[in-house]
Amino acid sequence: MTFNLTFILALVTIFPAVVGAWQHNKVDSRFHPFIYAMILAFINELMFKVAIVCKWPLILRFGIYNCYIPLNFYLFALFFSCMGVISRKTMLILLTVVLLCMAGTAIYLNSISEILMFAAIVSYAIIGILSANLLGRNVINPARKRENKFSFIMSTTALVMCVFLVFIAGYSQLATSSFLFRLDLFKVQAFINAACYLSFTFAILCLPKTKIY
Repeated sequence: MTFNLTFILALVTIFPAVVGAWQHNKVDSRFHPFIYAMILAFINELMFKVAIVCKWPLILRFGIYNCYIPLNFYLFALFFSCMGVISRKTMLILLTVVLLCMAGTAIYLNSISEILMFAAIVSYAIIGILSANLLGRNVINPARKRENKFSFIMSTTALVMCVFLVFIAGYSQLATSSFLFRLDLFKVQAFINAACYLSFTFAILCLPKTKIY
């Protein structure tokens, strides 16, 4: 996979970011954290690609992603809190767990110039579990059909993406995995991420409107 193709696939995140920004004032505030998460994903991908093109030091490149991990988790956790899946107290506890995992990983690696992969795995695993919870709780509700359509698409997509992210990130950490096989896994992940963010775009379009313009 060429760098240009990887770059294009990564920047698919622009679609939910733009559509989310466009829909922001038209939907209920409960959905705003999810929209912010999509915007953050686009900024993260853009900055990471710029860092590669400009040949920034590794500590800055990986620092971008390491900063993205807790911010992304916070926005998703806040979204699930707004949707009634977890309480604010539980959200703060889970965020603390992720931050402690980041600190523990940095101490174990004795470095902050690497991706804190264990913390990323933990954060995506939690998001996946919360997505499954939302899928089970909101989809069966016959009321608010348009909101349920968003919940079904969003939670299913997030669950699928998190499962693949956890598997690929976890497998990449195994000493027995070859470099070429890990590279192939990340290529597959690039396509999966692109498909998931396109699905997130459609989910945002399905959000119920609270205002008519």
